Amino acid sequence: MLAVFMGMTMGVLPVSADENIQDQPVQYDFNEQITFHSIFHSDNQVELAVIFFQAKNDTQTFVELASIEKLNNNEYDIKHTHSASRHHFQAFTTIEYRYEILLEGGDVYKSTMYEFLYTDNRFEWESLQEGPFIVYWFDGDYAFAQSILDVAQEGLAEIAGILPLPEPDILHIYVYPDPELMQDALNPSGEDWIAGHAYPDLQTMVLYLPPNSDHILDMRQRIPHEIMHILLYQLTGAGYKNLPFWLVEGLASIVELYPNPDYAILLENAFAENDLIPMSSLCLSFPRDASGALLAYAQSASFTNFLYANYGTQGLQRLISDYADGIDCENGAQSALGTSLQQLERRWWRESLSGSPALTAFIRILPWLTILLLVFIAPVGYIIASFRSKKRREKEISSPEQVVAVETNEGRI
Repeated sequence: MLAVFMGMTMGVLPVSADENIQDQPVQYDFNEQITFHSIFHSDNQVELAVIFFQAKNDTQTFVELASIEKLNNNEYDIKHTHSASRHHFQAFTTIEYRYEILLEGGDVYKSTMYEFLYTDNRFEWESLQEGPFIVYWFDGDYAFAQSILDVAQEGLAEIAGILPLPEPDILHIYVYPDPELMQDALNPSGEDWIAGHAYPDLQTMVLYLPPNSDHILDMRQRIPHEIMHILLYQLTGAGYKNLPFWLVEGLASIVELYPNPDYAILLENAFAENDLIPMSSLCLSFPRDASGALLAYAQSASFTNFLYANYGTQGLQRLISDYADGIDCENGAQSALGTSLQQLERRWWRESLSGSPALTAFIRILPWLTILLLVFIAPVGYIIASFRSKKRREKEISSPEQVVAVETNEGRI
């Protein structure tokens, strides 16, 4: 039926129908279903109604048939329910939709574009704004919300000290007090170790932060991190997707007001065991398991900090610009800094991890060397001890005094 409608409307000039449609508020159960609903007025019989909808700025448009119910002589109830099992829309995105309606006689009415914000309506959100930041929360008091805004402003200043990025016009911060609730909002099938996520194109971040003073350090870590993601997107636009993962996450990590104290230990252990991930393997993605991802974050933070210490703000700006323009991971470093990614990685090993590939190899085989030494030392020691004992006995036998003593002793027995 839908294919027939699309074929019939090809070449048909649509008639504006803004005054004919009364759009009703969209009803939805978050992560379950969305119901679109409108009242259409027409003196002609409605034959077919189709709804077109998509996330704003997305390229995937859904086209589905709507149900039609005649209410009276010239009013029709048009409704469609979309199941999240067919497509899961990202939380806190704007969904756009419109109708095309085929009437008896062949006329097609095309509505204007409507939109609504698809928030997590499982909860009653409160909000507080300061500057470009709006924080949304449903557990905790206004002092808790203000502390989030304070950290956001401090994080913005920290970023400005490293990279001169344009401030956002508006930035939304949604805070969940429970990690499972946040995971449900982000993606029910996503990684369960994530404590924060940014939607740069929506100027929105989602965080897990319980409303108590014990998590102030988590605030100072997560909020600046996600702000950097959003500001990088504002700077690079479509080029954001070309940036290497290690650079995006490295920049976000070095602006954290409270760096992760576990990173240094992770790097030390990985270096000693020769388990560092090649930086070239962190260009397109990070490991999906928690331990691998954490090491990838630690390496990215340390490597990016090394680049900042050696090449400064201008070096980072050149890297961002060249990568955003589409230069690949290896050649982008060469173009921006005059050195290949592999050479930079080796320098980072030497200067930041206090070691070298040769030392790493030695540390790795040290346990085996110890075993080999034990295997060889024990027989050699036994041979030496036996040789010394034999020499001692020969000396005793060759001495007359010692022979008499032995005989005398035997005689006493």
